[in-house]
Amino acid sequence: MLLSELIDANPEAGLVLLNPGVSLERPVSGIDSSETPDIDRYVAQETLLLTTGMVFKDDQQGLAHMVEQLHDAGTAGIAIKLGRFIAAVDPVLLRRASELDYPVFSIPFDTTLGIVYHRLQSHIWGAETRQLYAALDIQKRLSKLLLARASLNELLSHLSRSLKRDVFYYDYFFDLHAAGSSDIATRPDERLAAEVGRLLLDLHRNQPLSTIDEFLLKTAKGELLCTVAPIEAGGAYPDFLAILSEIRAPESFSSVIAEQASSVFSFLVHNTRRLTEADWASREEHFLKLLHLRPGADPALIDTRPLSPAFSLTDLDSYQLVAVGFDASRLPSHLAGRDHFALVQLWLSKETAALGERCVLIPLRSQGHLLLLVREPRTLLPLLLQGFADRLLEYLPLALRFGVGNQTNSLETLNSTYIEATTTLRRILDDPSLPAVQFYSSKGIGELLQFAPEDHIQHYCTHILQSLAYPKDEYLSSLRDTLEAYLDCQCDLTHTAKNLYVHRNTVRYRMNKIQNLLTQGLSDPDFTLQLRLAICLSRKK
Repeated sequence: MLLSELIDANPEAGLVLLNPGVSLERPVSGIDSSETPDIDRYVAQETLLLTTGMVFKDDQQGLAHMVEQLHDAGTAGIAIKLGRFIAAVDPVLLRRASELDYPVFSIPFDTTLGIVYHRLQSHIWGAETRQLYAALDIQKRLSKLLLARASLNELLSHLSRSLKRDVFYYDYFFDLHAAGSSDIATRPDERLAAEVGRLLLDLHRNQPLSTIDEFLLKTAKGELLCTVAPIEAGGAYPDFLAILSEIRAPESFSSVIAEQASSVFSFLVHNTRRLTEADWASREEHFLKLLHLRPGADPALIDTRPLSPAFSLTDLDSYQLVAVGFDASRLPSHLAGRDHFALVQLWLSKETAALGERCVLIPLRSQGHLLLLVREPRTLLPLLLQGFADRLLEYLPLALRFGVGNQTNSLETLNSTYIEATTTLRRILDDPSLPAVQFYSSKGIGELLQFAPEDHIQHYCTHILQSLAYPKDEYLSSLRDTLEAYLDCQCDLTHTAKNLYVHRNTVRYRMNKIQNLLTQGLSDPDFTLQLRLAICLSRKK
């Protein structure tokens, strides 16, 4: 309840504002009465304090100091009974209260503090009781609509008409999902909804909107009081319900109503998200099946509608996949424990929606990354992907990373661009110094075996190269270098000697020593291939 409402509704209390010009558009939730000079330590916020000023009978400077402390404590105002201990309030005190925009009232001499306290507190309790019944009634009606399978727009319209206030529903990034108008004959004001969304987003960036709260927003339609309620749904990212009212509304809006409405919308959103997640899971399962198509399969027999209901993927002349990962290490604490994958999915689904056939989102939650099936020239693709990442950074310090596979011309070979994209993404995530957008480039045989167990690789290298696999002394190291040069020169002694700057007989002598260390002859091409592979892998170690 606003202080102005309380005063206007109780003229019999006789309170007179002593410093006109201060704002009475401040919340008041209780009345207190005290003669204690240090009441500021115990009084609750949004309290109107009643007092006779007994302890400040001859010390209005002390009373002025207490007024400053009450202002700092967040109280709604002070009402002083004049004539018993204080005949009149010092003008210096009133000037200071006006500077603080803090209301000071007088209480008539012929009225007791108890009567004033009872009248004002009863009015507050009565208003709270009415608001509680109104909240329960709204919850009951919304719940009935929910059981009747009402949509989000229908629930929002009903809530708007019940409250006689505009109500807007935003996603986590404060993009409007639905809007309800207080007037059934008037369409929701989408310009106002967009403006309110921008203002709330600025507030959310500075201080997370994690609880029901009220804000005074300066809009093109003037100052509006906005009650914001987060809509939680199963530990994922929240949506937001915003209820608007004019400052001079007949009765201030109760957070209890927002709580009851929030609980109903949370249930609706939770069920909606479960259905959406089931749909995405179906798409993931279908895509993973596409990755295992056998060569020669007829693409016309493959139903790609689960991946892109709006158009058929079988009509495309080329396919290119982008694997998307993210670095969540810099996210603020209020997002700890949130579903970051779902947050990225929400963002990319919004970003790709306007691109149509140019970009299809395929979230692979089981694999820990998301995919984009893109139809974009190679030269323009980095700009498109970097734009996704840069725009997200305007909302959250969540860094997107993109591994781009090569194009392929058939669904049967889709697995190749998938392997390239995911391999490149892992490389970027392991090395933060790499650019956020990276195209696939082959790293040779080492890439093929990069996920083989290290102990298996060491065993293989030792089995093939024997003591030359991981030499401990300079002599064995020189023999290993000679073997590598010999293999690079296609087993030609003369060419090897020239590259090593030694005599041909020296190479012959070393190769005899090497042959004695190995288990097979160097004339076997399969064995020389194994030697090359073992040298490559042991060099990596």
